[in-house]
Amino acid sequence: MVRVRPSGASAQERAEAHRAGAARGTVLFGALFRDTEERIPGGLLIGSLDVFAGGEPVAFLRNLAAHFPDPARNRLVIIPGTGHTYQGKAKDAALEVANFVRDLDRG
Repeated sequence: MVRVRPSGASAQERAEAHRAGAARGTVLFGALFRDTEERIPGGLLIGSLDVFAGGEPVAFLRNLAAHFPDPARNRLVIIPGTGHTYQGKAKDAALEVANFVRDLDRG
């Protein structure tokens, strides 16, 4: 289990940074993951038609991954032909998540 220590920013400061980032199409998750005690890779998943990604789902996901402690270890997955809720592709999304978790266990 990964335990997260509180970061130096207050909850209000983190919320304001999140809102400011979301307004630019960039969500700043780095502050949330910066202080993890154990470094694990991130599994990031997005639909290729996700309208909440500012029109650029791949760029959005890459930017998000860059805010993790070890960006090179992240797995970025684009589910083609679906949007924010993976409608019609839920099984594909679930399979990708299962594969990611299985690969974590294999180290």
